[in-house]
Amino acid sequence: MPQISVIIPVYNVENYVEKCLRSILEQTFTDIEVICVDNGSSDNSLKVLENLAAEDSRVRIFSMANQGPGACRNKGLDEAKGEYILFVDSDDFLAPSACETLLNALKKDNLDIVVCRFYNYHNDSGQAAPSSAGLELAHKDTLDRDKGDSVEEFAKFAFACSFVWGRLYRREIIENNKIRFPSGIVEDVPFIVMCFVQARRVKRIPDLLYYYRVGRPGSISGKAERMLLDGIKNFGMLEDNLREYGVFEEVKETFWFNKMNLLIGDERIFAGRLGNVPQGTVQKAYDLIRKDVLELPADLFARRNAWFRWKVRGLQRALTKNDLKFPRRLRKLRNIAMIFLNPYYKLKGKFSTSRH
Repeated sequence: MPQISVIIPVYNVENYVEKCLRSILEQTFTDIEVICVDNGSSDNSLKVLENLAAEDSRVRIFSMANQGPGACRNKGLDEAKGEYILFVDSDDFLAPSACETLLNALKKDNLDIVVCRFYNYHNDSGQAAPSSAGLELAHKDTLDRDKGDSVEEFAKFAFACSFVWGRLYRREIIENNKIRFPSGIVEDVPFIVMCFVQARRVKRIPDLLYYYRVGRPGSISGKAERMLLDGIKNFGMLEDNLREYGVFEEVKETFWFNKMNLLIGDERIFAGRLGNVPQGTVQKAYDLIRKDVLELPADLFARRNAWFRWKVRGLQRALTKNDLKFPRRLRKLRNIAMIFLNPYYKLKGKFSTSRH
């Protein structure tokens, strides 16, 4: 049985998937299986997979009919045989020692999840630059439930580094708690948060082991409307799961802070989606969130900064009046503010990166 199962959802990536798979098959650690789940590709992605599978018996191919990356990863989990799970997106790739480094770190410290840092790999230029995503938000590199770290700390860590890739999971954490991905996109967040709140010990290591491709035409990250509506739906599913496990009240503030960031935030990769979509989509979003947002306790965000609290109150007023133009006004205000704040954030990012 392989030690690591690498799971890759594949959809219309004929120009990228070979580089992805070769970076995995040429790892310094070889006791792996590579589970590729084709999501109904209309290009030559499946043919590329078949050619690589003919070269290397560690590659296993499954096919689905356009059900989304979450369903593909779930199929991979159902078929996985390894003791550990690693997810890789099919247009990304790994450093040669990624599997070895992650596995050694996990075993050394008896971790349930180990997280590495990653590069932003720019599709047009082929240049890679270390990403600082999550560095300033996850203020501790190691969390240990047995040493008093709370469920909320684990949830904060998960939200701060809420990508499903670039981390190695102990498979029993996923299977024993029946954790699976929801449908649609923005599917990473419910999965990663549930894994973290069920874990006993997690750690982020400083090694840059994953190359995340940015700027690829047709990538999911450019679809603001689906990001918003699927994100709202999947946050709702996450809330249901957290309540089922009896931990929602412990993580309520962190949960809602991150849900608000999806809607009207400034700092996160999928933030402020309400300001980037047509008014018809804003109306759909308002209908989905109105009741819950208007019922939030007045002091829920007391520890957050004044700007964030002002935005929440503004959204609540907009929901009450069904003011569909508020998100665009907020976006314009934010863009003006960033003219003055960008030098500060660049300086902050520089020092944040140097600390880690």
